[in-house]
Amino acid sequence: MFVKKSFYFAGQQKDRASHFHGKDGLGDVAEIKQPNMSLLKDDHSSDALIQLTKEHPGEITLVAIGPLTNVALACRLDPGFSSRLKNIVIMGGNIEGKGNVSVSGEFNFHHDPEAVHIVVNELTCPKQVVTWEVCLNHGFSWDFYEKYTNLGTKRSEFVRKITEKPAEFYRAKYRGMGDKYVSCDALAMAIALKPDAVLQKKNVYATSELHGKLTRGQMVVDWRGILKKEHNMTLIIQMNMDEVKKLFMESLY
Repeated sequence: MFVKKSFYFAGQQKDRASHFHGKDGLGDVAEIKQPNMSLLKDDHSSDALIQLTKEHPGEITLVAIGPLTNVALACRLDPGFSSRLKNIVIMGGNIEGKGNVSVSGEFNFHHDPEAVHIVVNELTCPKQVVTWEVCLNHGFSWDFYEKYTNLGTKRSEFVRKITEKPAEFYRAKYRGMGDKYVSCDALAMAIALKPDAVLQKKNVYATSELHGKLTRGQMVVDWRGILKKEHNMTLIIQMNMDEVKKLFMESLY
């Protein structure tokens, strides 16, 4: 199940990521049919998460690809929520202090550090975290991106259209970081669907910085065990990109 980036902010564009994902979250592609708004539910997403875990206890793998606000709220609304989740895969945070929205903060964690603090410290189910730097280290060559988005299928065409903004962003701004296309959310989903694609991981204690003029929202990893706290997450370090690419290609036929 996804926790999508379907949230709205009153701040500047950089706080909404619309420059990257588009105002509608799908690249603002005119040809894409707008969803039937009558299908929207009145329930808050946190209530929906709680209800789903009650209906399917121990069966749900939650893939969180946006700020963790709704997940944290579900934890606080229902203390039994986390025990009913099978596990959660989180795309967010950073392990080298490389920020993409502030000096040292990754977008998803930086937007709501308090929510991160609640989720990583209070959610009792297994937690796998795919950080920003790990995503950068597992980018796709532009040759693969062109092949992936030009397969001649409807799914491939759809992916090409909705990724044009991110692709343009990476081509223009990240040439000095490997000149690759980076697909963070898709990597998180790949881990959920194909756990054996993970080649290296590390159990650690980590949290989010709630204060600091320059470091608020930064992920803090206790690499040397100084805090003497039990591990609360598993960091994904390395993935088998051949397996990931195979999964991506198969999904578009």
